[in-house]
Amino acid sequence: MNSTSSSISRDLLAAPYQLNIWIGSFFCVMGNLGCFGNLIVFSSFEFRKRAYTIYFLMEAASNIIYFDFLLLTRVLQRGFQVSITTRYNFL
Repeated sequence: MNSTSSSISRDLLAAPYQLNIWIGSFFCVMGNLGCFGNLIVFSSFEFRKRAYTIYFLMEAASNIIYFDFLLLTRVLQRGFQVSITTRYNFL
């Protein structure tokens, strides 16, 4: 195998890890921004009088937990190859 095909195959093997890091981090940041935006909007005075506001606030809070916990653990495990489940006892 020459060096060009070796370099290409090495890059193709690294591509899923890099994509998982970059796309997962992008989804995490954008998801958190959207959730915090929802928290700000539905905490405003105009929406506080509505009956559905509490549901949207709780949904935004649960999505923040989802994005922070599940997506970050996926990026750490699949992107950076950090084994979280064998390293910590509480997971």
